[in-house]
Amino acid sequence: MNTENDEPRRDLIHNRARAKQINSFEDMNFPRKGIPTDIDGFIEYDGRLFVNFEGKYKGTPMKFGQRLSFEHLIQSHKRAGDTAFFILYEHETPCDQDVIVKDCLVTKIYDTRELKWNVPTKPITVQECINSIINFCLKNKILTSLSGPIKN
Repeated sequence: MNTENDEPRRDLIHNRARAKQINSFEDMNFPRKGIPTDIDGFIEYDGRLFVNFEGKYKGTPMKFGQRLSFEHLIQSHKRAGDTAFFILYEHETPCDQDVIVKDCLVTKIYDTRELKWNVPTKPITVQECINSIINFCLKNKILTSLSGPIKN
């Protein structure tokens, strides 16, 4: 429980009504028939490591334009000399329940090392994947340190 001096938990949604609100881009005109896409999650570390997350209901493929946008995002990080990952995960959570992302299974990863989508060789949760990425970045001196433990 937070006390008056504590910072609020940053891993919680603080305004559920706003989180459920749809941003409609209806009737907007974008060049080349472009349409906005969203990213379900994003975190960065020290301006050197960028991790993006996208969740899909099990069996729902990523649309071509969305996939291309995500690939271009990671490619631009590579050109800038950054390390970046895009993690695609799936779930079977009903619409009226929260998706607990840390427990979802990763289906594909796209990153600046290979610039191709890779399928995990064994089942791995989003949390395990993040831990693996952070440990890789610490080992390879992409990150120098992080506060707090990395649990596997």
